[in-house]
Amino acid sequence: MTRIRPISAGELPAFASAAGAEHAADQQTYLARLLEQRATRTEWCYLAEDHGRNLGRVALWTLPTLTRPESVILLDSDDDAIAGELPAHAITVARQAGAETLGSVLDEPAQSPRWQADPERRAGWLVAAGFPVRRATSRWEMAADAGSPAIPDRLLFRTPSDVGDAAFLDAIERVSAGSLDLYTRSERGRLGASGEARQTWDDLRDMEWQPGWWELAFGARTSSAYRYEGAGILDFGGVSRHWWAADIAFALADARRSVARSLTTARNRRPRKSCVSAPAGSLAGDAWHGRRGR
Repeated sequence: MTRIRPISAGELPAFASAAGAEHAADQQTYLARLLEQRATRTEWCYLAEDHGRNLGRVALWTLPTLTRPESVILLDSDDDAIAGELPAHAITVARQAGAETLGSVLDEPAQSPRWQADPERRAGWLVAAGFPVRRATSRWEMAADAGSPAIPDRLLFRTPSDVGDAAFLDAIERVSAGSLDLYTRSERGRLGASGEARQTWDDLRDMEWQPGWWELAFGARTSSAYRYEGAGILDFGGVSRHWWAADIAFALADARRSVARSLTTARNRRPRKSCVSAPAGSLAGDAWHGRRGR
């Protein structure tokens, strides 16, 4: 009979190798880092087993600043039936821990540290468990010491301490008005323009960030950055409609420079809204996006 149970602190190697030995060392390092950051807990890491034989695994992830689970990670099994039970179990645990929504990220192609082989099969597990696909996006990465384009003198940068939160909320609302991002558009429809801007603002502030990493050029653009797993993430950038679209390149370049001094890598991705598979909208009747992988 299959049993799904949380691991103990001493079972980290077994959990890391549950998907095979090839990437076990990489995943054990990843898990140790998540545990140290409080981005996961041993009581959020589950093994499926039958008479001591490992059949699969799943874990829950959150931002270190939060106490409730935010995402399903490390879902692995050779058995599709077991793979279907694991996210359902994760949803139950997440609900008990206070989560109202739950997401999942699927990388394609497979890459460190999650190594999610066979993405179509994995997507099927998530969809069957109640995680509809909400969006597919791309991610770019560059070394922090790479050169940046010169920033035009006509752009005047201001931080939240200079202009206040309201100016940034207004900029997010205006930038999102023309967004082609499916999640942004659906959230604007659900929450209204100001509600979606406030949700984006609140989500961004859940990250590890510094006030100087948020910049606004009035009437032109907005950008923000935060730090995750030793990399700087350029998380939000946009230009309002009456400015040149090329200004977004300067937004990204300037945001990258603002965090590059202390980091080795800068990534452009939307962790809040960046993944192929998203949520189980069954926790509180409200589906959402996938989050960073985490």
